[in-house]
Amino acid sequence: MGVIPGGVPLELLIGRTDTAAVAVSNAAAYPTGVAFTLLVRLRSIDSLAFGLSEMVNGHLRPHPGVSSASSQTFQASRLRFGVAFSDGRAATNLTRFSGHRRQDAEDAPSISLTSTGGSGGEMSYEQRWWLWPLPPPGAVAFVCEWPGMGIPEVRREIEANMFLEATARAIELWPGDPVPQTFTTGETTSSVVLSSFETIPPKAPPEHP
Repeated sequence: MGVIPGGVPLELLIGRTDTAAVAVSNAAAYPTGVAFTLLVRLRSIDSLAFGLSEMVNGHLRPHPGVSSASSQTFQASRLRFGVAFSDGRAATNLTRFSGHRRQDAEDAPSISLTSTGGSGGEMSYEQRWWLWPLPPPGAVAFVCEWPGMGIPEVRREIEANMFLEATARAIELWPGDPVPQTFTTGETTSSVVLSSFETIPPKAPPEHP
């Protein structure tokens, strides 16, 4: 899409222990959604049972030493990450769909969280995400849990206005061109689930006098 996005000053530390940290940064707001980077840092790899890129991406590379038991251990210890809107819609990295679907299709989700790539090494990894659509006014919650590195389920909130105001600064280079209406992977329509399969509750709206 021919758009120069509006920059969002976002440096949000979600979870941290003595050996690992998870944060969100480098956000950019488009007319149809938000791009941002999930930052993962390790202090050491001594307690890391699997490769960092595997733990972040959620894909255990197949090799002769991988058993069903180790695969189950991997799924139980991987990094879980999600985003929740103030109206209760939420998406995480635990539900993935293959292929392309139009966002205006009958079976399209009301929110999608799509990984668009990542890179890193043994102690540092950065993963880019595309969040569709723009959030409604209110709180936007970033939630993570990393059992394998001792990070419990943690929720951090920011105001959606950070994204909505940045969207107003986005520059459409060729107004009138059709906007792409497809998404690829990583979406869910539930108010979902990290490890305990409990919902990510929306923040209660303020009471009006």
